[in-house]
Amino acid sequence: MIRQREGLGQIRSVASERVPYTETCMLRSLPTAPESGPCVAAGKALDGGTGGDLPALDGSDPRRKNDAFCDADFAAGATDVCKTGLESDTHSKAAALGYVVLSAGGTPQIHPQLFVAPVADGDGHAVEKADSAADGISDPTAPAHVGPVLDRRLREMLAAMKCEILALHVAQHPTFARDLGTFIMIDRERQKDTDDIPSTLSAPMPPASIHGFSGETRACAGWMVMEEALDRSWARYETIVERYAAFCMLDDAVKGSWLAWAVARTLHSVPGDGDGTDFLDYLGQRLDIDVAASWRPTALTFFDKLTKPGILSIIEQIGGAQFRAPYARLRKHDLAAAAERIFSGGVTLEPEIRQRALAWIPETMRFAPADADPGSAASDLAR
Repeated sequence: MIRQREGLGQIRSVASERVPYTETCMLRSLPTAPESGPCVAAGKALDGGTGGDLPALDGSDPRRKNDAFCDADFAAGATDVCKTGLESDTHSKAAALGYVVLSAGGTPQIHPQLFVAPVADGDGHAVEKADSAADGISDPTAPAHVGPVLDRRLREMLAAMKCEILALHVAQHPTFARDLGTFIMIDRERQKDTDDIPSTLSAPMPPASIHGFSGETRACAGWMVMEEALDRSWARYETIVERYAAFCMLDDAVKGSWLAWAVARTLHSVPGDGDGTDFLDYLGQRLDIDVAASWRPTALTFFDKLTKPGILSIIEQIGGAQFRAPYARLRKHDLAAAAERIFSGGVTLEPEIRQRALAWIPETMRFAPADADPGSAASDLAR
């Protein structure tokens, strides 16, 4: 009734003589009308009367001490709406928020200070009608009543609790969590400069331990083949929601391949007997990896880095002193090239020597001691 009569966009009632700071701390006040014929009740308040004492907004919070509506002079512009109505621009009032308070005598009246009325945005948050009310342009479609204004801290608290609920449900669904984790890791690596993934999970490749070094192993070639075979149909979509929905539609085997790719690329080397070497060796034993089938020593990646006596000692290991003797006359560079051919099967050798040459690897390249039983780690876990 009061809202229609006074032409205000919204009305809120406060059962006290003052408008609490918490009611207006997130609102923007509108300019007040100049003094023009204040009502009898307001006049009594200025003269010290008791019948129409006009309450002030609560400006007790130090953050509001300089606001115009907290000044004592503000009451000079007050008007008793029961008799004359507010002296304010009609268009601004139509989009404004007013407060009904009680006078000292208990009479309901509207406080003269108006505020920009909040409206609900698309997400359900209450926001100001920032420009329309200030510019005197009213929105006839604006709702008369909206929810409370949520400040930033409250929105952050609600978001945190909402995320806790989501996290619990993800944890209760392992298959869902596996697919979600896989998607987050691979999507983040696909576009490294994105901030639209609300997760700390990532699977970055470790930095190169040796600058400019490329192993040029069979494993490197195999890795490239595997990457080219991965299904990237999900990655063509624009938004993260669309990409995730498309990824979830892939077969389990395809999603499993992406998970394996994401995890495998995070492993990094540990030279010598550094921390983590035992774990890497154990993983290799679990997978029963035959290193010799994936890597052979070459002049570039191994023999050139050894001394000539070092190369000759390795040749002697597989063929004895008599086999070693002819190679002792070669220069270091030629010896390294000859050793590469020997250990890659590029020369004709006696069957036993050839077998030992193709199986030989440096001790540091082994995942298990040379005398270990193949598959022993897997069989131990099976028991």
